[in-house]
Amino acid sequence: MNIFIAFAEQDREVRDKLLRQMNLVAPKLGWSIWSSKEIKAGEIWDDEIKQRLLDSELVILLLSTDFFNSAYIMGKELPVVMEKHKKGKCKVIPVLARICHWKETEFGEYAQLGDIQALPPGERPVLSKTIWDNEDQPYFEIVKGIKEALQPSISTKAKPQKQSVTSGPRVPKKITEPSDKAVSSAPEVTTKTTSAGFNRSYPMPLFPLYRVNLGKTTLTELMRLGKINTEAVNSRTGKPFEYVVINGMNFWYSNDKARGIYITYSNAMPMEWQELGFSWKLSYSGWKQLFESLGYKVIEVKPPKVVDYNGAPSFSANLHASYRMDDVLIIIEANFNYRRGTTIQDSGTLYALTINGTV
Repeated sequence: MNIFIAFAEQDREVRDKLLRQMNLVAPKLGWSIWSSKEIKAGEIWDDEIKQRLLDSELVILLLSTDFFNSAYIMGKELPVVMEKHKKGKCKVIPVLARICHWKETEFGEYAQLGDIQALPPGERPVLSKTIWDNEDQPYFEIVKGIKEALQPSISTKAKPQKQSVTSGPRVPKKITEPSDKAVSSAPEVTTKTTSAGFNRSYPMPLFPLYRVNLGKTTLTELMRLGKINTEAVNSRTGKPFEYVVINGMNFWYSNDKARGIYITYSNAMPMEWQELGFSWKLSYSGWKQLFESLGYKVIEVKPPKVVDYNGAPSFSANLHASYRMDDVLIIIEANFNYRRGTTIQDSGTLYALTINGTV
């Protein structure tokens, strides 16, 4: 398998670390990896580079703002890559080296039409200081994704586990504690082959987020990452609500583990989730389609209807989406109420997301 890595000079460090991770498995898997020692805008089209690219069966693109601003890459390399892919002569795997608006580029639009999925899983940028537990993790995940993309027969399954948890006491509206819900089953983790011949792992994970994994990250680790709440007090118990603030988001905990998140439309949607398509502007239909496209099991708990809210008609509904990742059950509760709109197609009707994770 001839593999070509295209990258901007500014992302050389990402290329080098990815190469070191790939070289661990290359001999066993028969990978022959090639990447030019130096690529600069305006450089003469080198015969060796051109031949290596034409001979490649897999092209890995390290995406970043500098990648898309490189005249050499955009004018010489990428057109060849896209033409080869259109003819079915190579596979293409984008790797999000640094966060950028790649989906709005010509390549990004082409990739989405062809269902080309970027790595690492969840399209989380490699160079992020808040996502990864350590600097080796993104490269490990990328190589794992490459192996899956080159082996269409791969199919892994997570063992189903029963979940039954009772909800805790209610809390005031402004400080809402995530409540656990029972879900009979959730999708098994599988790898599917897309129409473009690539493998995409389902479901698409929401975590780790800011280095937190629901159901796994301990309270001690949460406190290292953020600030524990000492000000907001539960009026019933007289004790502070049990959450830690990390990057402006409240991570609720119980039994010494992170267990839930609650955010409303007044909160900023995490960038990592925006990359998956999460947006407060989505309609009810949009959210339902998004959850399904990400591989989640979707249950319509409260069917859509129009209710009276402060003397005005308001759209109301409740969706549950769930998936299993390893031994953790992730439950997403989407509450549509208190907002504008009256139909399933109206945008901006989602009021809050409650996300819980339990082992």
